[in-house]
Amino acid sequence: MKTKALNQKAMLANINGLSKGDRAYCGPYGTVTCTESAREAKNGVRRFKVSGSEKLRNGGNWTLANLRKAIAG
Repeated sequence: MKTKALNQKAMLANINGLSKGDRAYCGPYGTVTCTESAREAKNGVRRFKVSGSEKLRNGGNWTLANLRKAIAG
């Protein structure tokens, strides 16, 4: 279980480091792409899209908080 928690922590760190247009492959959670930076967003929230995921809903309009909750389970 500790290894799984470390992997989730690493994936979240990779996602948190993304800038607009950057992608991170997150294993069973698919490829996460940053689609909107905090500066561009009206409310200062970055947006992401997920593709090729086995565990998450594929598509756009994910926030970092929603991704954290979904990955942490």
